[in-house]
Amino acid sequence: MKTAKEQGVDVIYAVERGVVAPKGTSKAIIDHYAAMLKGAAADEDFKAAMHKKGILITYKGASDYKDHFQATYDKWLPIAKKVGVYKR
Repeated sequence: MKTAKEQGVDVIYAVERGVVAPKGTSKAIIDHYAAMLKGAAADEDFKAAMHKKGILITYKGASDYKDHFQATYDKWLPIAKKVGVYKR
């Protein structure tokens, strides 16, 4: 199968990752992990090591990540339905 670029489509696609917790997780636990992740995201050695692997680190707190995730979902849902990969 040809890549998108080989088919004449000049596109760059990135994969995003985030950390989530089950619904109902206490605020204390979420705050605990958020503080650990924020610290890791601010560590220059960690960021440099990840950058060497092509991974850019952007920290978003729980509320900001929830908003970002919902906006991303809303953006891609119509596309997923149109191409037939949305199965609900």
